Amino acid sequence: MALHTGLDEIRTPETPHFSIGGIIGRSLLILVWNFTGFIEMAIGVAVPAALVVAIMIFVAPPGSVDVRLSLLQVRMVPHDALGVGLVVLLALLSIFAYLGTPVAIAYRSFHSLRGSSASIDRCWIRSYSVLPRLIGLGIILFLMLGLAVGAGAAIMTAMLDRGPGNIAIALVFIVIAIPALFLFVAWWVVIPVIAIERIGMFRTLARSWALTLGRRWQILVIVLLLLAAQAAVQYLVSLAIRSLAPTLPELPMIETIARLVVSFIFYLAGATVAAVGYYHLRGEKEGGEVVAKVFD
Repeated sequence: MALHTGLDEIRTPETPHFSIGGIIGRSLLILVWNFTGFIEMAIGVAVPAALVVAIMIFVAPPGSVDVRLSLLQVRMVPHDALGVGLVVLLALLSIFAYLGTPVAIAYRSFHSLRGSSASIDRCWIRSYSVLPRLIGLGIILFLMLGLAVGAGAAIMTAMLDRGPGNIAIALVFIVIAIPALFLFVAWWVVIPVIAIERIGMFRTLARSWALTLGRRWQILVIVLLLLAAQAAVQYLVSLAIRSLAPTLPELPMIETIARLVVSFIFYLAGATVAAVGYYHLRGEKEGGEVVAKVFD
């Protein structure tokens, strides 16, 4: 399937300029005109993880691993070496599924911004071609997040031992939220960097750090706007569901599904915005001609 941009406004000028309005505007255009394609990409990237779950349920010997499916999660309890191996494999492929979709979106969005085409098949191939690096990057980010949360939990415990209060909550917020948000902003374009440049994990982190330098306040505004928009839409959707069917027995399940749908849409939107942001950051720092020759 060929790329369909739909509007000429998606294509950026020869020398992209980083602006909050321009990035959000072009991202919305790309997301709208490629929405079904992005969903197909997400499904294709999630196939390996889904196959492992199917193996656990239908193929693995009874007693190897207990699988409990629910609306929000898949819970697995391994009982032997095979079960442990399948659980570890699923965890790794879940990292790929979560990060691989933004890779495909970044690849397609980058082509769209250049006025060229990229089929869904090519986007899948690009995602699978960087699978090991994506899994490694996911593990690194997970470990760093775990360290931040662990440090915050330790400080919270120490503060609460002296008595509960707003000071403890404020300190935990500072310890966890501020550094985590700074790293998120600095590494905002790690996925587009891997998708387009296909460099190593640590070089990807350094590359994103360099590209975002000088534009991090604007990136922070974009991130906060997306978070605020997602929270507002989820609230309005929940409010609408409760107003239309306040006594429906399935109300909690319907509300949960609606929230998941909204979260998925903003997950696609966040990946698109990061891809467009990467294009503008790179064009601004390196020139439009360099960006135009990426795939030449």
